[in-house]
Amino acid sequence: MRSNDAVRRDALRMVLAAVQRAEKEGKHRLADDEMLGVLSHELKVRHESVTLSELAAARTSLPGRRPPSRSSPSSCRSRCLKRS
Repeated sequence: MRSNDAVRRDALRMVLAAVQRAEKEGKHRLADDEMLGVLSHELKVRHESVTLSELAAARTSLPGRRPPSRSSPSSCRSRCLKRS
């Protein structure tokens, strides 16, 4: 892509990979209706992942809720031992 549009380039690569994967699984070239089926399935998968990521982002932005902190295993072990 000459315009260096990374989003468009990556989308085209995903589409081509999905079509090639489907052709490899079916061991034949896809007809137009089969190709539309593959593309609609990929579109559905992308919409679901966007929806899930938006929900996850909304959960962490709730008032009074912090995202979990990343701690070392040793500090986690010491906290767990204090509880018991």
